[in-house]
Amino acid sequence: MTGHIRKHQRLLWIFISAAVIISFVVYFNPSSNLGGGGSGGDSNYGSLDGRPIKATEARAANRLARLSGYLRLGDGYDTAGAKQQGFDLNQETYFNLLLKARAKDFGIVVSPAAAATWIRQNLRDERGPVTYDTFIDTRLKNSREGFNEADFQAWVDLQVVREHLADVVGVSGELVTPREATREFQRENESLLTSVAFFSASNYLASVNLAPAALTQFYSNRLAFYRIPERYVLSYVRFETTNFMAEASADLAKVPDFTNRLEQVYLQRGATAFTDPQGQPLAKAAALEQLRSETLAQRAGDLANAKATEFANAVYRMTPLVAANLINEALNRSLPVATTEPFAENGRPAGLDDLATLSQAVTKLSDANPFTLPMRGARGVVVAALTQRVPSEIPTYATIQSRVTEDYKRFKSQEAARANGEAFAAALTNALAQGKSLAAVAAERAVRIQELPPFTLSAQTITGLDPRVNPNSIKGAAFSLKPGSASSFQPTADGGLVVFLKERKPVDDATLKAGLNAYLEEQRQQRRSFAFQEWASREFQRSGLAALLKQDSDAQ
Repeated sequence: MTGHIRKHQRLLWIFISAAVIISFVVYFNPSSNLGGGGSGGDSNYGSLDGRPIKATEARAANRLARLSGYLRLGDGYDTAGAKQQGFDLNQETYFNLLLKARAKDFGIVVSPAAAATWIRQNLRDERGPVTYDTFIDTRLKNSREGFNEADFQAWVDLQVVREHLADVVGVSGELVTPREATREFQRENESLLTSVAFFSASNYLASVNLAPAALTQFYSNRLAFYRIPERYVLSYVRFETTNFMAEASADLAKVPDFTNRLEQVYLQRGATAFTDPQGQPLAKAAALEQLRSETLAQRAGDLANAKATEFANAVYRMTPLVAANLINEALNRSLPVATTEPFAENGRPAGLDDLATLSQAVTKLSDANPFTLPMRGARGVVVAALTQRVPSEIPTYATIQSRVTEDYKRFKSQEAARANGEAFAAALTNALAQGKSLAAVAAERAVRIQELPPFTLSAQTITGLDPRVNPNSIKGAAFSLKPGSASSFQPTADGGLVVFLKERKPVDDATLKAGLNAYLEEQRQQRRSFAFQEWASREFQRSGLAALLKQDSDAQ
């Protein structure tokens, strides 16, 4: 299979989820097992379809799960932030086991040609094409896990299996009739003419009464809201990228045909991929210089990362595991140590504001595990230790009076906006039933009405709408109305609104004819995908893997 893909390398591209190439490092951290799985042949990995899961199966599935996470999120695929973005390493591992088992059940065998076709048709870098060789030799092999071509081939095979299974089990989901699609297309593309009354909280700020007793009561009722969460103090050593620029420049000078390689990258990305700060295309010479600078910075970052990793490994090996080890090792090496101000879990303290993975790293720290892994940021690589936890506390009213006052004003103004909006909606509904007009009721209550241009349910935006207002709040209210009727009061972040529907305009024949076929295919694809997801969910439960996943989650 390797030869087949290499032969077609000019046609093969790979989607790279993170633009930065990370150096391959191995972290020695006594509190974690970064390899995943177990090394013993007699480990208990549970069962799938009633048969024991072999250690080799479990490790292979975990390896591919890690590669999936890496391609999607970079080296942060096993952090709390990854789960927030929808990637769960354990769940992905178990699903890989299921896919392999069902591929065997269905007799699915992926040929090298099918794998090459999948790569060619599906995967691209967001900045343009990337050659297969470049991807394998840099992006994969320089990953934290040191992924290789065999890993990638196995991963691609699994994607082909997934698509083939979706084709087989998702057929029933594609049964969307043209009549059904026509009806849905017409509903989503009919135009609505509306008038909207907005009730903005800012219009009621001036009328808020700031009575001292009311402010203190407001504070007392919201003590939990004002509680300051537990905070962290870190001591850290930063390996600045700029300190490695000279060494990086010397390394690049040793690369054979470096200038020609830059030329190749320039041609692959295309001239339009290189722009100045104003977005104007760069001349070729300037673009090549930009590429050289990027490559130089990348190499300097790799060198800083390697140095930070060597320092971190030395700290991790010291016993007992205490935060002072980092400071002592830094002093032994004449490295400067900085200390942060106390900051909350999701905070970015001064000095560490360039670290995107800081909050995920902090959540893993404890007295038993006080050290972070090396964290790479825009200015370099940081190794940090937890030196203090500041307990949660509730500040006194006197210390946050100005904040309480602003919160109270905002709360009372929103309350007033809602009250006036609800009163207007009720009055309008009654008036319309008596034959009165929207304009008459609005004039009586001094409410300003905004006339919106026509919009459809499928539209992402509404022309002329205040950007602070979510279009869906208006679309959701309007599409449930009959012409000549008004909605109830719809709360928004800034107050609320009431929608009046003037007219529905059906889709014209030309629009229907032009868009129906594509819409029908889209609906079939969506239902096919839904059918596959339902099938996979049932199989996951039936196989016993869902129970294993729950056991793992409970154990954590």
